[in-house]
Amino acid sequence: TDHLKTFHWAPEAGIFTDSNWVVIAVFFGFITTLASMGTDHDLTQRMLTCEKVGQARRSIILNGFISLPVAGLFLMIGVGLFAYYQQIGEAGLPMRLSGESMVVDSDKVFPHFISTVLPAGLKGLLLCGILAAAMSSLDSAMAALSSSVVVDLYRPFMKNPDDTRSQVRVARIFMAVAALLLGSVAWLLQNSEGFLWLAFKISGITYSGLLGVFLVGLLSRRGNDRWNIASMLIGSITTAILLILSEKGYLNLAWQYPMLIGVTLTFMIGVIPSGLKPQVSSQ
Repeated sequence: TDHLKTFHWAPEAGIFTDSNWVVIAVFFGFITTLASMGTDHDLTQRMLTCEKVGQARRSIILNGFISLPVAGLFLMIGVGLFAYYQQIGEAGLPMRLSGESMVVDSDKVFPHFISTVLPAGLKGLLLCGILAAAMSSLDSAMAALSSSVVVDLYRPFMKNPDDTRSQVRVARIFMAVAALLLGSVAWLLQNSEGFLWLAFKISGITYSGLLGVFLVGLLSRRGNDRWNIASMLIGSITTAILLILSEKGYLNLAWQYPMLIGVTLTFMIGVIPSGLKPQVSSQ
């Protein structure tokens, strides 16, 4: 079945419409990893704790190798759940409305399995692990948001940049604001289809602008900040529009392409005032 099919070597629907094609999946994974490791402060703040650049590089490489078995473990859990409920039947599984019919809510199958099948001790252990992982991910993301706001938006306009007490106060205030915003978004999206893919789509809106400007700084002479901001906004807005059109059915496009188009557009606009770097000899 398609659930047990590992790779889609050829696009079944079309190059621009098949989201499971291995080529677009690998390329999108590379772009997303580059964006998260290069521009996402939630992840880069971990590398900044390294004493030397070489240690940070090794941490990124090691992260890549460790991620493979972790991803494989999650996939095997999904395969195991699919095989289990194929044997005992899908009666009692959480359902959701898709179009005009009811289908199994895949996001809730694993929690349902934990609560109804596993013994009490293992059930409590897994729930504690899930809550701990959620808290550790959430607090680091909120810390990264507050740190970025203080360093990039608040400190440059301070009369006394050495006033750490004021910076901590602003960071705490924005932490509370971020918590309310994230909680509101989670509440609004609680009934969305395919939470994992939804997370990739939403992150693509911000990553498209961030990665595009990151590549401008990496591959070209640094342009002016106003132009970078304009290119970032254009790239992110374009990505959001393409996603909305594809979700509404007005545009037949695989969900990975809006981010790729947004990154390309941001980079192309960003390099207009600067031009590419000349090659510098190492001699």
